[in-house]
Amino acid sequence: MLIKGYITVSKKQDNIQMLYKARTDHLKWINNIKLLISGVYSNNVIPEPVLHESEVGKWYYSNALQFSQFNSRLVLEDIEKILEEIYELYVNIFSIFNSVKENKLKSLFGIRKGISNYENKQVSQYYDEIIKLSDSFKNKLKTLESQMLALDDEKHNQIQDFQSSNNSMSNVGIIQNDSLKEYNYGPRG
Repeated sequence: MLIKGYITVSKKQDNIQMLYKARTDHLKWINNIKLLISGVYSNNVIPEPVLHESEVGKWYYSNALQFSQFNSRLVLEDIEKILEEIYELYVNIFSIFNSVKENKLKSLFGIRKGISNYENKQVSQYYDEIIKLSDSFKNKLKTLESQMLALDDEKHNQIQDFQSSNNSMSNVGIIQNDSLKEYNYGPRG
């Protein structure tokens, strides 16, 4: 759509773009795990194993779940199960590498311990399972994308209206909480 030399993006296009970004964020996260396992992870911070705080989790719980009101409930349930399984596996990898990171601090004092062969095999198995689940996740995202594309603009706008009303409701809560600061708590005397 062209308006006075500017291209406006429909809500439908915006939702599809958010899905693409979620897919890209997921692939980056998987790549970071591979770099961590291979020992060439350049960032000193190990990616946290918290689904709700990840970029994909934020997208899923703030945007994607809204499509469950239409015809995407089953695929969204599958996506959530897959994501939870991926993150459960990653918790195991995280705990192994986090303990190695702590041991590196001990190595400063002359105590040195790295990842054992057994732990290395475990990590490899976890990672292989994550890759299989990741492939399933990407396939479910393709299904969700098809379902989103099949929805008309009106339904995408309903999601936009829902997001707008949630934002305005949260602003009301802030106003109410601010007014409570003036209230004097405790016994009257």
